[in-house]
Amino acid sequence: MTVEQRLTRLRREQREAPPFRRIEGDWRSGVLILCDHAANLIPPAYGTLGLTLKILPRHIAYDIGAAPVAEHLARALRAPALLTRYSRLLIDPNRGRDDPTLVMQLSDGRIVPGNAAVDEAGDRGAHRSLLRAVSPGHRGLPST
Repeated sequence: MTVEQRLTRLRREQREAPPFRRIEGDWRSGVLILCDHAANLIPPAYGTLGLTLKILPRHIAYDIGAAPVAEHLARALRAPALLTRYSRLLIDPNRGRDDPTLVMQLSDGRIVPGNAAVDEAGDRGAHRSLLRAVSPGHRGLPST
């Protein structure tokens, strides 16, 4: 399956579950909590990116404990929050679109087989489209 086909499937799946979780809060608080590596989910269209399931609960896939901290801050400050649901292994939402580490081919000393073939000329453009689809900074913030 090509990256474009995976992207099409992912968009269809997102109609049921958005790529980020929103915590409602008072915008007048002057604070917005963002948590980019909150979860380790990988959409079914991408399988496990060629990694074993025992690796996905580890730091390679997300920042362990980041989500509870963001949730606590949002409650304490009564501030809105956006937490990503997808693993940084799929695409790293806090990277720029032209950053070579947007799609990690090597992470925590491990090759990510599902990302190993991503190249500058081909799949990277599709992954930039994926960034727009999965990043709270691109979809979750209200327009002003």
